[in-house]
Amino acid sequence: MSSRTVPITTVLVAIFTTLGCVGPEDKSTQDYERHRAAPLALGQSEPDSVDTRGGDRSDWKSIDLQDTGYLTVELILDNPAANVTVTLFDRYGKAVPGGRSSHRTGEHPLLKVTTDVGVGRYFILVQAVGKSDATGYAIKATLR
Repeated sequence: MSSRTVPITTVLVAIFTTLGCVGPEDKSTQDYERHRAAPLALGQSEPDSVDTRGGDRSDWKSIDLQDTGYLTVELILDNPAANVTVTLFDRYGKAVPGGRSSHRTGEHPLLKVTTDVGVGRYFILVQAVGKSDATGYAIKATLR
């Protein structure tokens, strides 16, 4: 008789597949990675959503700035009970100082980040924090 062991990863994959579990980015559009960020036009409000249980925890946006000034990113949440963060990154993927805001349950459903920026490409990460956080949102970026 031969004894055969099954790797634990194989067992876990089989269990999660059977249960129909969805990973935090399993059903995401391609904007869940920085290099696939969806372009965001200055001054235009655009709708999107994040939903951890639904498989779309993160959205990356990119914005190309032709001038220096103060960049303001505003996020209006449809669900004020959702915990969401918005973070601004430079073209190298480094977080911009002062470029982060978090929303907690019960707070006003507006997140706002304003920071001094230069010419170039910037990235915005919108992310649901917890396992059950989900919301639609409108995002708008302006430069002054």
